[in-house]
Amino acid sequence: MSGCFDMVVQELTVEEEVRAAHNVLEACAQTDAMESVVFTSSVTAVVWTGDADKEDGHLAVDERCWSDLAFCRKFKVRACHSLTSQYRP
Repeated sequence: MSGCFDMVVQELTVEEEVRAAHNVLEACAQTDAMESVVFTSSVTAVVWTGDADKEDGHLAVDERCWSDLAFCRKFKVRACHSLTSQYRP
């Protein structure tokens, strides 16, 4: 019985995540200040830099910000390395 419950929870979670992503993209589309949106399945692809620049105490991330592959290898953050390699142009 727990297998069915897990599937329902997973389906609801996926629907919620899709709706949240859609809402973010809609909000971006409705502002003149937004020039582009970089959408990844995981923030892991952009946060592992070792020396991230901070702006007003917050991490500023844009299409130029990708996790440092050497940093990922050094600290054996394999998921980071894989995702960054997959998404980075």
